[in-house]
Amino acid sequence: MSRFAKPLSSATGIGPSDLTFLWSECQRCFWLRYNKGLRRPFTMPGIISNLTTMQEQSYATARSSDFSADLPSGVVHSTGEWVESTPITLNGKATRWCIRGKYDFLMQYDNGTWGIIDTKFSGTLDDKARFYSPQIEAYTFALESPCVGSPRHVSTVGLMVWKPTNLLGTHADGFSINLERAYQPLDHNQGAFAQHMANVVTVLDGDMPAPGDKCPYCTWLSNRTT
Repeated sequence: MSRFAKPLSSATGIGPSDLTFLWSECQRCFWLRYNKGLRRPFTMPGIISNLTTMQEQSYATARSSDFSADLPSGVVHSTGEWVESTPITLNGKATRWCIRGKYDFLMQYDNGTWGIIDTKFSGTLDDKARFYSPQIEAYTFALESPCVGSPRHVSTVGLMVWKPTNLLGTHADGFSINLERAYQPLDHNQGAFAQHMANVVTVLDGDMPAPGDKCPYCTWLSNRTT
């Protein structure tokens, strides 16, 4: 797997995570992000980056059974690598859009197939796989329809969720955090993803949409200018 960070094609890359959060919250902000290059203000807390690094390090040499006994036999192939898809097609024609992003874990199974595992920290272990489906399926699409290299058949997709539960240790000796974890499988459905992306591309190639009803940024801007 190549470690590119720059686009390999002339297509505009859509970030997989934007298909989960930004798209669901405000299609106007999504449209502005990709048509005008206007990013909403956002700062990732340093603690999240630290925890993500710990997740990657803890599973970097893991077997699939360390994530879930239900996964096919295999190992972690790579973590934190960039992928880029061929242009997304709509009505049989290539568009100016593709998928471009960096996955968390790519599994290589003994049966010759591959798996995508995305990792999350959460206050609960409630099943979140369906909510994150567009993001995870976007990585799958990029692996199965890569801009460069051979396609990789993805047989499993899912989430590994970590939940902080309690502190361990003492004031004298220091503390650590106890974590619960849960692997949440997702039904692999590229057909549904293709339909979703057709809607996304149609919006991106159309006029600027109305703001989302609960978008705090559009609400602030509207109140600021009235």
